[in-house]
Amino acid sequence: MMTDLKVLRATAGLTQFELGRESGVSRWRISLIESLQLEATHAEESALREALAKRLKLVATKAGRLGDRLSQEALLAPERSHAE
Repeated sequence: MMTDLKVLRATAGLTQFELGRESGVSRWRISLIESLQLEATHAEESALREALAKRLKLVATKAGRLGDRLSQEALLAPERSHAE
């Protein structure tokens, strides 16, 4: 049972429509699964988790790059204040 689907989808930054497009599961079924009115089939759950994992990996990669950039800026900040 995917009781965490709505949270995972929001964390991934996806709308129900986008998740449906990525997973092949209709937006209508995703809505029913999120509201616990319908239990996902094994195939749907696998497709949804695969689509979410793919997007969350992308989000984590982007966050890592942003963190690296912020760290570099923080390291350069003292040099900038001395240069002024």
